[in-house]
Amino acid sequence: MMPSLIVTSTADLDKAAEDAFLTEASSAVASGLGKPESYMLVSYTRSNMRFGGSEGPVAFVYLASIGKIGPDTNPKVSATISGLVEKHLGVPSDRCYIQFVDSPGSNFGYRGGTF
Repeated sequence: MMPSLIVTSTADLDKAAEDAFLTEASSAVASGLGKPESYMLVSYTRSNMRFGGSEGPVAFVYLASIGKIGPDTNPKVSATISGLVEKHLGVPSDRCYIQFVDSPGSNFGYRGGTF
């Protein structure tokens, strides 16, 4: 359950572009993880950033999930996320880091309890 995709980038998106990115990312990442989209949380924040000491398009993506994170799933999901980040944010894959976190359910609160 509970996949969370937190994207921070230098891309300055208007509301329509941000909504398109969030909608496609929610569906694609939930599918890639084999998780129901009804539990998927996706956010986007614009921020000033540097990569390799230089300005330009940059993104940092944090993906946390209870299960489904590991060497079998991560390469496919990484390719999916990188493609979405390039398509919607204009950030090439060589200027984007993705951090995968497999977390126990006891570390995520929901509905006043934990998973």
